[in-house]
Amino acid sequence: MPVKKINGLPDLEEIESRIAQEESKEKPKKPKGIRIALVGLSILAAALAVINLTATTVLPSIAGTGSISGNVVNLQQTPVPAEVYLLKMDISATTDAGGYFLLNNVPAGEVRLIVAYDGMSREIPVQVIAGQNVTVGQVRVEETEMPLEGE
Repeated sequence: MPVKKINGLPDLEEIESRIAQEESKEKPKKPKGIRIALVGLSILAAALAVINLTATTVLPSIAGTGSISGNVVNLQQTPVPAEVYLLKMDISATTDAGGYFLLNNVPAGEVRLIVAYDGMSREIPVQVIAGQNVTVGQVRVEETEMPLEGE
């Protein structure tokens, strides 16, 4: 059945022609400066994320873990019950009866070992290597005497 044209309204061919004209019009282009700035900011954000990753403990843990061991004694070479821990980490141990300690799952990289005994402590820098045990050897600590009241 043929379609009748209604006066004042465009026919199908005119509508299709207008749609084709609208589609063929170019969309306005964004200035190139904005694109360059967005790409530059994206690269900067990615670089900052990488720098942040290396500055945290995530990268050392990705690199692997090792362990630290040693022996804590007083000046007379007698084993002492010391607390041994890593600065800014939740890794610690107490020496055994022989004064020996072992800290496992230490992130690879440089750490600060703290040996605390009888009110004093020693700080020892240690370079941990993934998959290896680093021995700090014998750590000597001094015993301190508490002054008596009134002295």
